[in-house]
Amino acid sequence: MTIVTYKGKDEVFELTAEGHAGYAEKGQDIVCAGVSAIVYALIGWLENNIESYVSIDERNGEVVIACEGDEQVEAVFYMAAIGIENIANTYPDHVEIDIVGLAD
Repeated sequence: MTIVTYKGKDEVFELTAEGHAGYAEKGQDIVCAGVSAIVYALIGWLENNIESYVSIDERNGEVVIACEGDEQVEAVFYMAAIGIENIANTYPDHVEIDIVGLAD
């Protein structure tokens, strides 16, 4: 199962994803590919739009993306979390997401 956590509070945002969805064999797993695509899109946006420090830590099947930012950064993180939440709602046995600090 892929477990994702989104935290957003006081202009500090973090998205953590770990594990493999287990929907299909590695390389054929559409659920894992969907989550990965959203995570990579978030990383790409941050790398291309944020001058301040963006922390991206990838190791052993886990990625942690953390960044300080304004409402625009919050919106991008939250959009990624909502996209993953939609996947989790469709494939609840394969993806779990915990959203902490919802955008107002």
